[in-house]
Amino acid sequence: MSDFGTFLGKIAGKVVNAANGSQELMCLGKCDKITKHISISYADVFLSPDGQGKGEEMFSAIFGTVYDLFPVSGPLISGNPYACICCNKIRLHGGFLSHDWNKNSYLYLKKK
Repeated sequence: MSDFGTFLGKIAGKVVNAANGSQELMCLGKCDKITKHISISYADVFLSPDGQGKGEEMFSAIFGTVYDLFPVSGPLISGNPYACICCNKIRLHGGFLSHDWNKNSYLYLKKK
């Protein structure tokens, strides 16, 4: 029964992003070493510049906020979003598809 409880705890942690702090993760950007990463929202991920200059900032903000409000699918499938504190590279951690997303992602946090 404790295995089932551990499983439910992990699922609940993904759904509500219980980690919601910082973790030391392998930076997949310019750092290329283990660095501290901060937890960010999906709205931050969708607002990050993609190098395309499409000017769809309002749509991205709305879509990211809606994705944050319904957290069941995001963390379980994609993983929880984090950003490196050194180079601002965004990565997803802990989801079923996070490895593939990280391999093909070139997103960095938007500088204010």
